[in-house]
Amino acid sequence: MMLGHEGIRLTLFRILLGLFVGLVPVSQLYSSRVLIALVLFMPFSGFGFSLKATLRNGWDILFFMAVLAGGLTYSSDFALGLRQIETSISLLGLLFVFSFPNSKLEITRDVFLPFAGGVVLASMICLSNAVYSFVVKNDIRVFFFDQFTEIIDSHPTYFSYYVIFTITFLLFRVHFEPIRPSRFAFPVIVFLFFILVLLGGQTIFISLLLIIAFFLLSFLLGERSTRDIWLFGFSFTMLIALFAVVGLMQTRPEFITISDRNDYWERFQLWTAALEANVHWFVGVGTGDYNQVLGSYLRSHGFEEYASRSLNAHNQFIQILFSNGILGLLGVAMLLGRPLVLFMRVRYELGILAIFPFLVYGVTEVFLGRYQGVVFFALLHQLFLNEYFRNKMLPIWRENSAKI
Repeated sequence: MMLGHEGIRLTLFRILLGLFVGLVPVSQLYSSRVLIALVLFMPFSGFGFSLKATLRNGWDILFFMAVLAGGLTYSSDFALGLRQIETSISLLGLLFVFSFPNSKLEITRDVFLPFAGGVVLASMICLSNAVYSFVVKNDIRVFFFDQFTEIIDSHPTYFSYYVIFTITFLLFRVHFEPIRPSRFAFPVIVFLFFILVLLGGQTIFISLLLIIAFFLLSFLLGERSTRDIWLFGFSFTMLIALFAVVGLMQTRPEFITISDRNDYWERFQLWTAALEANVHWFVGVGTGDYNQVLGSYLRSHGFEEYASRSLNAHNQFIQILFSNGILGLLGVAMLLGRPLVLFMRVRYELGILAIFPFLVYGVTEVFLGRYQGVVFFALLHQLFLNEYFRNKMLPIWRENSAKI
């Protein structure tokens, strides 16, 4: 009977986790609700909560959240500060979920397959809606950027993050797994690459370029099986297509546009404004006051349009320095740097490929300031750190010493 109860609890856990992960690309509203249900379920799961696992997996998360909470104490706009912390609460929620070490989590079955299914489903919804809208409106712009993802209420840049990770995981499985890859792998990659082209964004293309470069170098520097030759040709074709698309965006901006031709100039102005408006470098202007202070600065310097749109700095590192000072920047550096350092020491390629793109994303987006970005980063951060500690990975030099 006990085994039966454990089996039921494990099944419920996998259903809730899979439902949450699958809904992340499809619906912010429902994925956040399922995450709450998952968190509430964990104390009754019987998996055994571990404070040690919490501190081990997420001391960087706890530090970052403490900095945000501390920024409330000197914020005049307390309500906005609370909303900012609420946006980041999934960091704590997923830390709690992964603090039950006996949950018997399996990355591919319990996380990747539901997530990839959600990405493909969301992509098909967007594409089908775009086709219908084009028939009705006869406007080619319905296939690109904001209008393309409007049906799922998703920002195209953040949805691109999901697509890139799915492509990365599939390429990794094809390249490194000893078993024969699924016959659906390459068609799914081609379809998602096509979706990525419609989503646009040069920063996104740079991230994908780095991913493709990794697999090309792996082929050139490693063993070359028949499967690797096929993967090399496939990756090289994607690389050429990537350059062709970027070239088309440069020469025909009226056809494939990123919502505003001055988008990157706008970002540069916002970066400069946030740096110049920051008068408290150590602690920042406050978790809740960044909008007010930046808006005042923009208005006083003739950027009324930017101020009226309540824009942030559009750079994760500058934004956190602006709102929470050097302590906040240290917190973000820990969130990104800690897993990367650990994974590089043991050559955990998949973990590196999952976390590294956020360094690129952070240059043009405040990914920790929007639910879509926070929940995705929190999931990957905890998922791969959990794998790192669960498998007791050792640095390469220590592993070799043990063999000697």
